[in-house]
Amino acid sequence: MTAANVANMLDPDFSDRRYTQRPPLRASDTGEALLNARTGEVVAQVPGAAAYPNGLIRASESITGRNTEAQSFLVNSERRGRTSALANHFDDADHLGNRLVQLDRAGQLPAIIFVHANSDLFPQRFSNIPGAPFSDGHFISVTGYDPVTRTVRYDDQFGPESDRNARRVSLQSLYDATHAVRANQWLDRLEARRERMSEAEFVRNLEQLGRSYAERWQSFRRNGGGLLPAVEADRVSALARVVALARALPPGSRQRVERSLEAPPTVSRR
Repeated sequence: MTAANVANMLDPDFSDRRYTQRPPLRASDTGEALLNARTGEVVAQVPGAAAYPNGLIRASESITGRNTEAQSFLVNSERRGRTSALANHFDDADHLGNRLVQLDRAGQLPAIIFVHANSDLFPQRFSNIPGAPFSDGHFISVTGYDPVTRTVRYDDQFGPESDRNARRVSLQSLYDATHAVRANQWLDRLEARRERMSEAEFVRNLEQLGRSYAERWQSFRRNGGGLLPAVEADRVSALARVVALARALPPGSRQRVERSLEAPPTVSRR
């Protein structure tokens, strides 16, 4: 908690917030709470600045007195932005591997890497698509990398049972966890479970997927940033798949799914 609150005090957006942990009040409560420092009112159930790379980097540098900590905080270039501007970025799996080799040679491991908890690297926590599928940011500590076998060891904040020091993972698997889950990955999971789902549940999941990803893709464009080639390819393919799945549904369900998509005119719905 101390490190989280150092991060909050050093960040202009969170300087009036304090992080605490308390016994959960209900099943959906994580026990985490972000408080208004003046009133003590709970304003969120997140750590605040420590949930973002910049916050962790500032806290680490403040605690250690070293200004080189940012090199050991790794973030996929796909999510480069204001809250990760201080981090060490990488563009693909090979680039990530090179970063890890450099850090290992410089004696700067373990490295903190930003990943997505909904990725295939972790046991799936949701049987359905969550309401906020992109609010799954998570940090792990990479403790070792073998460039010959291209395998990685890491410690996980989820607990010892999630650590992968004895059971290494491939560099590609780690890299895939560093970008948001692609729409096609969710579709693969949905189709694998479809026989065990009611039609209503299947439609709700398709609607949630369509709405979440349509909003995400459009927000990138509104903010002046085009989609990366891999994201654009996922968008085109996923839209076509959802449209095809919707066509097999009864008219009312089909219309609900199609409305959620807000599909660009390049995808025909006829």
